[in-house]
Amino acid sequence: MILTLGLGLSIALAGGATAALRAPLCIVLLLAASACSHVDLAGPAFPAARTITRVTVTALDRPSPAPAIVSDRSAIAVIASSWAFSQHGWSPAEGRELLPLYRIDFEGGAEPPAVYWLGTNSYPPRFPCYSLCSGWWVSPSLPSGELDASRYKGLADAVAFPLFRHLPLSPDSDTP
Repeated sequence: MILTLGLGLSIALAGGATAALRAPLCIVLLLAASACSHVDLAGPAFPAARTITRVTVTALDRPSPAPAIVSDRSAIAVIASSWAFSQHGWSPAEGRELLPLYRIDFEGGAEPPAVYWLGTNSYPPRFPCYSLCSGWWVSPSLPSGELDASRYKGLADAVAFPLFRHLPLSPDSDTP
């Protein structure tokens, strides 16, 4: 992609395009290059779906809420296979304040739970989401179980909607 953009820019500047087309072509090529400058961070290793025995969802926006528990194997499989929890697609938070609404614990076996945080509207629309994202994001935890505020993943509607069908989020939240 960058090689193609560089070649196109070289041709435009070297005279391969007419003078009337050079400026618009350069602008388009520079905009395309900036749109592709997304930094993709590696995410945490997610436990195998077969080892997860339950998913606990705790709402953080109400005092002492009782956590909701998912123990149905098919629902756990759908939640665990969501792109939201994959190792790919994480973005640097760049000092942005992430304010989670939910804590999601993936429990199973003798291992400590894998903990993720779900929130909304703490990041600006940018590549790869832009206006295609729902405003919801997910962030992993540090080994201590606290929010890892260094990275997050914006959730596109195509990811958020199927995930929210299986996560027991509170009915008065802003879920899609």
